[in-house]
Amino acid sequence: LKPRSDLWFKNQMEVMEPWSGDVGGNTIRHMLVNGMSAKEVAGTRQVEKLVEIYALIFEATEWEKANGSIGLSNVERSVMAGNYNNQFKRAPKDWGAEWDWRP
Repeated sequence: LKPRSDLWFKNQMEVMEPWSGDVGGNTIRHMLVNGMSAKEVAGTRQVEKLVEIYALIFEATEWEKANGSIGLSNVERSVMAGNYNNQFKRAPKDWGAEWDWRP
């Protein structure tokens, strides 16, 4: 049985960059090595996005401590069971990456 999203993965036309806009492919380390000061790096959109991600993780953890954990969805259970492994293996190649996905 194939996951329903298999059709979406096969027909996805647009490649989405995880760091779009002003960030490009730079990492924080690249910015520092290329001469940006720590203060300049701290003011970039990339750092802002990372702070937002970690704030969300912190807030979710605190919420679960107060209210109990949220159960996994069917999709999440399918991912954990390995039902999406073929899509995950194919995605890096579809996006032009030269590395393999490993569960």
